[in-house]
Amino acid sequence: MGVEILPASLEAAVGAGLHAEAWVKLPGWLGQGFFAARVIAQWLASERARRPVAPRVFWYLSCAGAVLLTAYSVLRGEVVMVPGYVVTLLIYLRNLRIESRGVERQGLSPFYLVLLGIVIATGPYAFDLIGTHGRETASWSWLALAILGQAMWVGRFVVQWSHAERHGKSEFPTAFWWLTIAGCSLLLAYSLHRGDHVFIFGFLLSWFTPVRNLMLHHKHANAT
Repeated sequence: MGVEILPASLEAAVGAGLHAEAWVKLPGWLGQGFFAARVIAQWLASERARRPVAPRVFWYLSCAGAVLLTAYSVLRGEVVMVPGYVVTLLIYLRNLRIESRGVERQGLSPFYLVLLGIVIATGPYAFDLIGTHGRETASWSWLALAILGQAMWVGRFVVQWSHAERHGKSEFPTAFWWLTIAGCSLLLAYSLHRGDHVFIFGFLLSWFTPVRNLMLHHKHANAT
């Protein structure tokens, strides 16, 4: 039998809240608000630079959004969504460190950082420390689709991070945007299947910037 982190009374409150859903969705919508703000900040900075760039505020807004959407995913019992936010949060923090200190000689390997994020995200569920609050889980086929989407969604930032480590500054390679489109498409399908408006909004919003940034990549490459 697993060790329960939350008292029974709080578990009951969480369960009741999931039926009402108003307070449960609050961190989700706030998190998507931060993600929407980062999209606008990155887009405006890129338009001014005439090429895709990653302003420092992008990473700060990303950290805030990831923390809130991790909380939302836990409260909603969407276990499959948690690792993506936790792993990318660690990558956001790493990008901030690169921006402030440059690349270190013995930095942490991307593989180990991703592994650490997955352990942190899935550990509590593996040991029954956190439950799904009675919410019905998706079928195996939909979970497989969501996991593939998460692999692409997280993988885009692993590619970006690897690029940043090599060049000593936070930038977005072209592969980042193609992986964003692919991962976004699969996770949007999963979110529509689950009927989760918070996630649907976020993945719909994520369609604009990849297309525009790919256009800026193409223009910048032709101009140089």
